[in-house]
Amino acid sequence: MGVEDPLTEAQRRIQAHMVAKEKEWAAKIEKLSQVLVHEQKKNDTLEQKAAERLMLLGEHEHVIRKLVEELKQQGRRGGKGMSNSAECFGGPGPERTLSPDDAALLVKERDQLVEEVNSLEAIYADLFRRYEKLRQTSIDIKNNEEQAKKHSEELSQRYAVLVEKLEMLRKNAEEQLDLANNEIDRIIKQHETDTLALRLKVKQLESKNEALTVSIEAKQREIDEMTVLFEEVINKAENN
Repeated sequence: MGVEDPLTEAQRRIQAHMVAKEKEWAAKIEKLSQVLVHEQKKNDTLEQKAAERLMLLGEHEHVIRKLVEELKQQGRRGGKGMSNSAECFGGPGPERTLSPDDAALLVKERDQLVEEVNSLEAIYADLFRRYEKLRQTSIDIKNNEEQAKKHSEELSQRYAVLVEKLEMLRKNAEEQLDLANNEIDRIIKQHETDTLALRLKVKQLESKNEALTVSIEAKQREIDEMTVLFEEVINKAENN
């Protein structure tokens, strides 16, 4: 029936809207997840490099402190016993005496390491800010997703109410149509009954009319015959 067309159209449009929104949010979440994974990998790599640099810097500072202390002690002793207490570098091999130039070189390397660590810390801080921004974006997307789900649920509820109303309208229309059809059938049957009764009445009247016609014709013949008879009697009487 015609009332089913709006129901089907409303159902199709609501389902299409819900499917489109679910695909849209799923794509956004998937893309954001990929970005977060990529940034997390970069952060892990930078954290590892920073940890290695800090460890190396700590080792250099420890060595430099020992060397500075050794140089101070040697200075106080007037340069005696330097070879016996000199620090050994570069892994296994012959010991060598650390000169002031070597100490300055180590200090320079330490400063370079400090600069590298500071640079890594700045990069890491920037990445952390970007990560926090992405994390906040992820939270916003999840919140939007919750709002979209809520909106979708509201649409589903409205759709259910609409379906219920349309179903009620459909049932009411069917009931009204059934009543109308029944009334039409009753009128047709009543018309047929009345027509049949009229036809029977007409037949009855026609039969009565035919009977009356026959009776009148018979009476007329009798009258004619009696008239002829009376005329004959009168004529005979006059002749006599």
